[in-house]
Amino acid sequence: MMKSTIVGIDVGSVSIGLAEIDGEGAIVRTGYRIHRGQVRETLFRMLSERDSDSEFFIAVTKSTPSCVRSAQRVDNQVAIIAAARRLHEQVRAVLNVGAEKFSLILFD
Repeated sequence: MMKSTIVGIDVGSVSIGLAEIDGEGAIVRTGYRIHRGQVRETLFRMLSERDSDSEFFIAVTKSTPSCVRSAQRVDNQVAIIAAARRLHEQVRAVLNVGAEKFSLILFD
């Protein structure tokens, strides 16, 4: 039976981050690459490295360019908060640093 996964994609001004999770929410694989302005080509290479026999769905952040189609886009900060709470229940703060922006998320 074919197992499906969700591939989460975040394209920033410099890099692409990718995380693939299974139906139970376990991380299957992650990837990170500098795209040097070649977003489509870099993303295609990253996706072609995964197991091609399995079905997958795509989830993207709002910063991901429209060349990556998805039915819904998730706010970057909402995605960070959800991941932090799921993976590190006792987290008190997250410092998110990108090439152009940074943010500090405080949990109370």
